[in-house]
Amino acid sequence: MAVPTRDRAAALDAFVAGGAGSLLWMNSHPRLAFADTPNGGATRGDFGIGLECPTRAEAGVVVFDVDSFVSECRASLGERRPQLAIRELVERAVAAPGAIDDAIGGPTKGGFQTLHRSPELTVLQFVWPPAVVLFPHDHRMWAAIGIYGGGEDNTFYRRVPDRIEVSGGKRLEAGDVALLGTETIHSVSNPHRQYTAAIHVYGGDYFGTPRSQWDSSGNEEPFDVEAVRRTLAEADARAAEADGRSESGSVAP
Repeated sequence: MAVPTRDRAAALDAFVAGGAGSLLWMNSHPRLAFADTPNGGATRGDFGIGLECPTRAEAGVVVFDVDSFVSECRASLGERRPQLAIRELVERAVAAPGAIDDAIGGPTKGGFQTLHRSPELTVLQFVWPPAVVLFPHDHRMWAAIGIYGGGEDNTFYRRVPDRIEVSGGKRLEAGDVALLGTETIHSVSNPHRQYTAAIHVYGGDYFGTPRSQWDSSGNEEPFDVEAVRRTLAEADARAAEADGRSESGSVAP
């Protein structure tokens, strides 16, 4: 027997109130799921009681769609100041961290995932392991950096003859978005014991643009993306070792 319209509306309200995957109507009704829920969500009309299953968008749940986000970013490149328009898009995205996790996975390992790359735009998901410190580097393009989990410390530098020197710093926490200019030089660290997750949007080709990094002695070198990967992997290993010690209750010599 089909469920009356008023009960369909009540069920939709329950979706919005309970959120994705909530176990509703626990006593006598089947588990409700969204039509577009990953890993076995119900399909439309799949409640077994004549009730159509809404999608997340239909239920009023915020959805992060990578293709739509990239399309909006690309459209913003036609603005007079595209970085400002894209900052607004990033702010909107990081305000719903669960939606990002649903779309591209939760931050469980350091690294970066390329969501889009072209000569004029790069979109990355960046995950910083606990206690990681990334060497100073520049981008030579503007960037919008949005944090949606954890936090990061930025140390900024300026060029002086034959070296760089510290010029300031800023901590970003979940929900914060920072705009970096084309001349910005910074290093990044994760001050937390949890993984930090961010969406990075760059006004150019992050991987193909020649730029610089600086070693611990202050020597300027060509930017090496593999050095970034190694730094993140080494921090991952330290975090895993620390977690192992914590779980066993032992202390390393």
